Formats: sequence, C-alpha cells, structure tokens
Amino acid sequence: MPYHIKKFRGYRRELKRVLRVVEEYQPNWCPAEEDFREEWLDLGANRFFHPRGKDRKALMAALLHKTEELIAARPADLPFCKIFLFVPGGDPALAEIILIYDPDRFQTFWVRTDPADQLWIPQEGPSLLAELGLESSLPERCVLEEFHWAGYVEQQVIWGFGELP
Repeated sequence: MPYHIKKFRGYRRELKRVLRVVEEYQPNWCPAEEDFREEWLDLGANRFFHPRGKDRKALMAALLHKTEELIAARPADLPFCKIFLFVPGGDPALAEIILIYDPDRFQTFWVRTDPADQLWIPQEGPSLLAELGLESSLPERCVLEEFHWAGYVEQQVIWGFGELP
C-alpha cells in the first residue's frame, strides 16, 4: 500500500484561509528595505496541508489568476519588475508569487549550475497545467532540482509560470 496522508482536522478551514491569502494579497510595488531585489507572497500554509484533487486544482487556479492579475496591474513607473508563480514539487501549498525588482537577480534566478549548492536542469515533457486540467496564457517552465549532500542526491521538479527569462 502506498504512503498516504489523510486529511487533517481543520483541512477545509486551512484551504479557505490559504485561498483568502491569495485573493487578498497586494504587493508593495517597491523594493523592501531588507531585500531590495524581490518581494513575494508566501502562503504560510500548515506543513501538513497538501491539497489533492479538486482542492489542488482550485488553489492552483487561484494562484495563476492572481499572477495574471498582478502582471496586468503592475505600475508603469517601476524601473524593473518581473512577476512569476513558483511551484516547487508541483504542490500549490508550497507555491509563491515572486516579484523581482533587480534585473541581475531575475536573470540568475532560474540559472543554478553549481552541484555543490543546487543544480537546476531544464526539463521538457508534460505540463502541470495539463495534468490539472487548467489553462493559462502564462508561459510555463519546468526544472529538475538536484540537491547534493553527504553522497545523497535529492531531486524535485519545480514549475514556474509568468514572466520568465
């Protein structure tokens, strides 16, 4: 029998809370003092919250819609701002909407070639949106993350949607 995580007490409440966080998110549209290069929406979901089925599809649809909304609402007076949705492992509970204000940071975000730290290998193949039955006008990118440590290699697929290099 495969490993299965059952829904926990308060799952529906957590789903509603996370969807509300996505819906109510409004960026500052300016670099923060502590990190002038980027700003992001972190869902802050419970670590046991991993939606499946229609809940996964609903959360992913809300994140995609919010990303499209932010791209359309970006102020014209910003010198540089790129917006994309970052989904590690294809799990929308871990997703972040990232706004990058530094062109150098944007160009190097998806380029990680050091096996001692992280190695991101571009992947071709099935789409996360096709798997979920969703459609979006946003460009999609998939990378395989390899994290090497103590003779062990941990792998994870990471998806990106939005303004990508």
